[in-house]
Amino acid sequence: MIMFPPLGTGQIEQWEMEETEAPAGPFPVDGIVQVKGPDGGVTTYRRVARGFHDPARFMVKTGDWEDWTWINLDVGGWPHPQHVHATHFRVKHRHSYDVAEKWEFIVDDAGRTVGGGTITPIEYRETLPAAASDAGWKDVVSVNNGEAVTVTAHFAHSGRFLHHCHMRDHEDMGMMRPFVVMPAEVLKIEHQAGHPMENPGHSGH
Repeated sequence: MIMFPPLGTGQIEQWEMEETEAPAGPFPVDGIVQVKGPDGGVTTYRRVARGFHDPARFMVKTGDWEDWTWINLDVGGWPHPQHVHATHFRVKHRHSYDVAEKWEFIVDDAGRTVGGGTITPIEYRETLPAAASDAGWKDVVSVNNGEAVTVTAHFAHSGRFLHHCHMRDHEDMGMMRPFVVMPAEVLKIEHQAGHPMENPGHSGH
């Protein structure tokens, strides 16, 4: 899961997330985002990477198909066209979420923004109708404000690659992260060594 927090510091960010237990609160808790899905259940995610130089967290098995999901938590800012290296993918679905007034920035005593998270879960609204622009194989997909976009991608090539926003100034700000595709035998060693994390989207196939 990849999320784009609202712009509050002048620095656009791209967070890699993993599911976690809900903290006791109070909210916001830096890097914690809660999502209420179509079934009404709430899932809690925590940030595991945010900058280009953070260690690679997404580990993919060579030859696997995976679902990758991006959520844009901003209300009125930029859409973020997402590009994944060394693969093509198909758009599986777009969902609309209510993200208004769900987020709060954490400010220190000097008035500087030092973090942020949701104060109440963002809420599923609806599945959006398929757009003509989403048809066919792609290597870039736009993630609009308040949208969750899921794609199904095939990772045929081993190596270290990048996923990033395709707006040049955004990727220069830091909306770029590495991921690693490796054979199953090597991935098993990585997991034994305690290096997370496979399947950045909902599931592998």
